[in-house]
Amino acid sequence: MESISRLFIDDPLDPIDDWEQDLAACYAQYRQDTADKSELELHTYLQEKASRSREDYVRLIGGLFYGAVTEPEAIRQHFQFITVVNRDQYVCVKDRLYALVKTVKFALLQRHVLTNMLWMFNELTLMNVANMDGLYVWLLRQIRGGADIGANNLFLADQVLRLLEQHRRWLDNAPRLLATAVYLYLRLIPEHRSITATPLQQKEIRFVVTMLREKWTACSVIGRDLVRALQDVYHLPDFQHVWNDLVHRPQQFAPNFPGIHALLKTPTHKDFLKSRLTPDMEHKLMFILQELRFNSYQRNLNWFMQRFCSHGDGEGFLVDIIRYIVAGWYPNNQLLQSDIVPRYVIIGSLLRTIKSAVVSANVKLAMTLDWLFFEPNDNLMLIEPAMLLMERSVERYPHITSTMLEFLYHASNEYYVPMRNDIKRSLICGMQIMLKMMVIRSLAPIYQCPSLEPPVRKMIKVLFGECLQLPSTEDDDAATKSATTPASAAKSAPAPVPAGDAPAVPPMDAPMEEEPVAAVVDDDLEPGEAIDDVVMQEATTTTIPAAVEDVVPVVAAIETPPTLTTAPVVVEQPVVAPMDPLDADDSDYSDVDDGAMDVDGTPDEGMQSSQSYWIFGDAIERFQAACKLLIASAANDPDEASVQLIITKRSLKEILAVYLRMTIAPETLTSSLGSWIVKVGTRLLLAHSHVDYGKVMVSEDALIMDGVTDPLDEIFWLYWTHKDDAANREKMVQLLSALARRCKHGKKHLVGMRWWAFIAGQLAAHPQSSDRWAETIATSYQEIMIPSDAQAEEMDDADALPRALFKDLKMLSNYNLEAFALVIPFVYRYLASASVGRVDLLRLVARMALPPDVALLGVALQAGTTRVFGRHADHRVLGTAMAQMDHYELATAWHLLDAELQAHDVLYDHWRANGIDDLLDGKGKEEKNEQV
Repeated sequence: MESISRLFIDDPLDPIDDWEQDLAACYAQYRQDTADKSELELHTYLQEKASRSREDYVRLIGGLFYGAVTEPEAIRQHFQFITVVNRDQYVCVKDRLYALVKTVKFALLQRHVLTNMLWMFNELTLMNVANMDGLYVWLLRQIRGGADIGANNLFLADQVLRLLEQHRRWLDNAPRLLATAVYLYLRLIPEHRSITATPLQQKEIRFVVTMLREKWTACSVIGRDLVRALQDVYHLPDFQHVWNDLVHRPQQFAPNFPGIHALLKTPTHKDFLKSRLTPDMEHKLMFILQELRFNSYQRNLNWFMQRFCSHGDGEGFLVDIIRYIVAGWYPNNQLLQSDIVPRYVIIGSLLRTIKSAVVSANVKLAMTLDWLFFEPNDNLMLIEPAMLLMERSVERYPHITSTMLEFLYHASNEYYVPMRNDIKRSLICGMQIMLKMMVIRSLAPIYQCPSLEPPVRKMIKVLFGECLQLPSTEDDDAATKSATTPASAAKSAPAPVPAGDAPAVPPMDAPMEEEPVAAVVDDDLEPGEAIDDVVMQEATTTTIPAAVEDVVPVVAAIETPPTLTTAPVVVEQPVVAPMDPLDADDSDYSDVDDGAMDVDGTPDEGMQSSQSYWIFGDAIERFQAACKLLIASAANDPDEASVQLIITKRSLKEILAVYLRMTIAPETLTSSLGSWIVKVGTRLLLAHSHVDYGKVMVSEDALIMDGVTDPLDEIFWLYWTHKDDAANREKMVQLLSALARRCKHGKKHLVGMRWWAFIAGQLAAHPQSSDRWAETIATSYQEIMIPSDAQAEEMDDADALPRALFKDLKMLSNYNLEAFALVIPFVYRYLASASVGRVDLLRLVARMALPPDVALLGVALQAGTTRVFGRHADHRVLGTAMAQMDHYELATAWHLLDAELQAHDVLYDHWRANGIDDLLDGKGKEEKNEQV
């Protein structure tokens, strides 16, 4: 029996799948039976074995298939034997190919296995075996999106494209496969912009353009999402010609093709939307949508994001994920009536991670595209998420509702002018049906919300006046004049995003000019918050195209940034599952708007009024100017932002060099630099969600030139290089402490969170030497969080340090689980006074740690070097907390408790004497173990 998988690149300790074990056993039996047989004897054995029984035939084919895919040198011989004994038109072979192309472990296939499998695809296609098109569809789905330009993924995309081009005649007889391939490669083209993927991108462009022009009838079944996909590639010259012909000369594609309006009226089948998700992605997304409740979905969603959207420009892939959630899958009545997290909440959480204004606009189109062309007989679930997102956001996050309404308003006028009246009828039709089916009870709460500006209310009246039935007021009349140009919009029709960044607004005839846009990145949000809490700050932009002659461009991103009123809002509490104590809001940890002052005092004062200002020359002015330009260009000009980021770090290097040489109070320095350091750190926060923590910065110059690191990283790196120099280390600690103290609320924990992210990188880069500097790191962290001049005041509060540590780690877990897992054992060992016995930290670890990380922590507990529970944990508080844990958290907590008690007999006796029996039996040990 095989002990190591020959199909997948698995961990040697992982068990082999039963399916592979069965194939390996069949192949081993085949090798044993055919050993030392002559060619004639082998031929006779194969015919007798295949004819003996159905079971023997299936096992023989299974063995030959396993040999073919695992042995490159013998694949032709094994496949020839399969052909000789074939009795069922290769059904058994196709069944095993289906098992391979459907597996969630497809990405782990060994390269030679993948190559052999593709060779078999080619041979079976040459033999015109029936029903191969279904296998190709599944094979296409295994091409990963999200800007994944790994070697294996590009190899698969290239080889599948080559197969389709080699078998053009066969492909012509499989129209559904042809349309799926066109849609998939059309969506992959914008992602394959890197140098390594450019040759493949050119092949994809040639294939898609050829299919669109030669097989338009088959391609047109894609429907309105074909228009959406073409907009993202309009900036490529080949597709400009396709687009212009599609709009102005549609008969060039097919004599009976009436025009683009026919495409827009055709809903896209969910199979096309599903083709963008691999089976692994779909499996994990369905688990979130069908199994998880309000208080437990965020952790799994974070895992999903880190796994599938962490490549380069991976956030653009969110458009396809959200499009699938909206139009590719609908919850049944049982799910709708349960407390399973609804679709619009998941969409809101995904929106929170978006930094790009282009992606934000494209997501709005993905959510509302079916509403723009809604018909009475269409499925109501196509438009439900967008409506619920607007309704549940209006009181606590009115800017979300405002931008969505403005998007609908401008889309109804500008998306496709020849269908303007049809679009408006569709919007009203959809709203009437949603009111009739009680998706929402009334539009009045939205219309009358005091936080909405008069122009937005006017838009509601224009769009949905038939559904409002409200009396006219003077405010409405006053709003009429500004309805088309709300106070929040700088222009009535500004130009779209630059074409080089995959524009969301392709013109019909002429190119558009560039318009700068600004993205707003929100701070940390507690996982598992109530319905309205998951709707967050997001990127906003205005991209309304100008008309071209008589035809207006199809607009994919029509968005105007709202100017919201500051009137107080009375928030209605939504009916949701009870709030988890771990997720309770904390004023110390609340979000702070990026536009607000981040630090106490005026950022540019202090140093300028100090006599020491001249010592720094113009370094501080250069630093501040570069930070301003960096923040302004971060959303729409990445190249300029990269240049300014380098300038900020170089200027900060000069400033810190002077600071270490001279006697300068850190408070004086942070008064001029603190605000900008925090603002830049906040803007680039999501860039640290997927940092390679094993990467070692060999010098400060290398750190300066690195495109991911920011000024905070430079401060941490300078601390690290001086950690063995007591005087300079103390100055860097004082600087970090002053920076943390000047930050308000949530931004305070930005410093602590990034500290632990940096330490995680050092733990990954120097795992063998961590014991030598661990105590220094722990002591420095305590001094940063509770500086010496605050000892007398804050140390009276025994929870000051544990509270700060918990909030820093909680923020870290939301942004980077890998870094969180690296520092948890370190914290429990070297910051025991602030971590051991802390129930809130235990619950955070139980909720966010992955099973391998829990196992490593358990090993440390069993070795006796680390403690999690300790002697002073209150068993009553712990018992209450464990009673509130879900199954995953409870299993983790029991594992850690068991590991710690095994290592400490004295601790076991202490706990038993203080009520561990009550803890074990509090809810019924047998019942709890069965649940776990």
